[in-house]
This record gives sequence, C-alpha cells and structure tokens, in this order.
Amino acid sequence: MVDGPEKTPLQRLVEARGLGTEGNHAYCAIVDDDEQMRRLMVRVAGRELSLTCLEGVNGEEGAEIIRNNRERIVLVLSDVQMPKASGPDMLEGLEEGSLDKTAVVVASGGMTIGQKAQLSLLQNIGVVHEFVEKPFDGPTLIAAIQGACQKVLDRMGSGAK
Repeated sequence: MVDGPEKTPLQRLVEARGLGTEGNHAYCAIVDDDEQMRRLMVRVAGRELSLTCLEGVNGEEGAEIIRNNRERIVLVLSDVQMPKASGPDMLEGLEEGSLDKTAVVVASGGMTIGQKAQLSLLQNIGVVHEFVEKPFDGPTLIAAIQGACQKVLDRMGSGAK
C-alpha cells in the first residue's frame, strides 16, 4: 500500500541530505546575469519546488554563495556566459568534492568551442548533471532538475559520498 504520491527525485535528494525539515531548509543557488532568467529559475525552484533560493549575478558571487552554504545547497542552476567568471569556471574553482551531493543544471543560449569542451568535461566527471538550452520554460527546467537529482541519487546509492 502506498501512502500518497511517489516522491520526486528532488524530494528524495533533500531527504537523503537530511534537509527539508522545519528550520533546516534546502537551498538552491541560482547564478545568472540575466534578471529575467533568474526570475524564472526562482519561480520554478522557489515557488514550485519549495527550495530557498540564493541568487548571484556572476560566477564569483555564485562561488561565494556555494562555499558559504554548501551543506544546505541541493541544487545549482547556472548560466554559462557571465561576467567575472563563467558558470563552468565557477564550478571548476570550487573545492573538489564540494558538489558531490548537489544536483547541477547548466543553461546557455550559446557557447564558444572552449566552453562546450569545458562543459563536456564537467559532465563527464559528474559535476554537471543536466544542460538546458536557452530560452527554456518552467516544465523544461523542472524536467532537467529532476533528471539531475536522479543522477546524484544514483551516484550516492553506488557508494559515492
């Protein structure tokens, strides 16, 4: 017998991280220099998925947000091309292992050959879990988030810490 609807990968990841209880909220780091895209990401992650959203407008701010809140961040949504540091540069600059239990979705409307290669490497080593092409809508972002969360759960279940 099943009690209520089946939990989504995001809900299971929040639980697996020991978050989501009163006073112990799960966070989403949203890093994008485009205000309109940030608003869409906040609407989806905050209102629709009930995460506490922390926003940065460039890779330097995003890295600081992640470093200062890494125990509670379950999701990172990042643009590729931003001032000061790109999304991939931001992710590469973080301490190794700091995103092991965090789902990462990267979005871009266009990338250089070097950025594509860098993103591909980050996907191959399991730092970036999903990519969405801009412009995107809420359902597309939700699908990418749930897919990224499932990949993290799969890795955690296989013994990765």
